[in-house]
Amino acid sequence: QRGGGGGGGGGITARFRARGVARVLGRKLAEGGLESAFIVGGNDGGGGGGGALMTVSPEGHVEETAYAAVGSGMGPAAAELMGRYDPDMTLKEAQELVRDAVRRGIREDLGSGSSVNVWTVAPQVDADSGGGDGIARRYFEDVA
Repeated sequence: QRGGGGGGGGGITARFRARGVARVLGRKLAEGGLESAFIVGGNDGGGGGGGALMTVSPEGHVEETAYAAVGSGMGPAAAELMGRYDPDMTLKEAQELVRDAVRRGIREDLGSGSSVNVWTVAPQVDADSGGGDGIARRYFEDVA
């Protein structure tokens, strides 16, 4: 989307929808050459779009879901998510759940690494998590 209007400046502003990003990633993965899995999430905006969360498999399959875990520690992490996920949870509760799920994956799978970083990127972030300017804010960092 090109900006500019009457005030000079110009510039380019890009707005990507999570579902579109997941589809593009899926096509690229299906072409081969990259063996990775992704979790893509975001707010797909007005018109009833709301929040969106998708997993993209190494083969390019895209699946929309309420919660997701990928990687070698996904079994234990998914168990934590399944046991505690609530569609009405607050942002802070969701951040804590993500932290705990990653910690469990690390604890129960030696190939999962050793640190936890939880970031929030949102147009409006509550006061507990940092500003409201849409910039990524680190909620939690830990070495398990």
